[in-house]
Amino acid sequence: MHPVIRITTFLLLAVLLARAHPMQMVWVLCIIGLVFLFESGKGIGTALKLLSRVRWLLLSILMIYVWMPVGTFSDSLWLAFHRMALLVIMLFALQALVLNMSRDDIVMGLYIVLMPFSFMGLDRAQAVMRLILTMDSVKQLPSVLSQADDVDRTDVPRLKRISARLISAITRVLSYSDFVTHGEIRIETENHVPLWQWLAPVVILIVFYSLP
Repeated sequence: MHPVIRITTFLLLAVLLARAHPMQMVWVLCIIGLVFLFESGKGIGTALKLLSRVRWLLLSILMIYVWMPVGTFSDSLWLAFHRMALLVIMLFALQALVLNMSRDDIVMGLYIVLMPFSFMGLDRAQAVMRLILTMDSVKQLPSVLSQADDVDRTDVPRLKRISARLISAITRVLSYSDFVTHGEIRIETENHVPLWQWLAPVVILIVFYSLP
């Protein structure tokens, strides 16, 4: 599927899920499942790893609704699980979006999708460049942050060790930003979207609002 269709569909799902009821959420999950199925299950492992990284965020959502209930306790619990489910679905949708998409595909797709904003004065090329450079930097940050340092001494109080570790990490990130290098970024503007592929988001939209 064309990158523009993928990005447009993802943005459409993000908007639709904001007010989705359970049946509509199941429909979105079916769409995501079909994407993974057609890709022979690729990307599911990465999505599960991404899900494990936000487990504390999910738990915090649950605790907030339980600690500060909205209405009855059962209503708050339902809202908490609803919000958690939306976040999980969006994470899987994001993984399905970038599945087998190269950086050039993402650049080209974003450049075309942002076309309407160019009439409002937005420099599409500059916006895409900044986003891609940020993505490249984020990918390399874990190796920078994992570098060993000498702040884990046992004779130092725990709070001081945590503060020293945080300061050390910030220092390495700032130093890294001065020396990071990026590969060549090309924006292909002559790639046209097949008209029949626009049926995908249209069908998704129709089925979404036809569900009871």
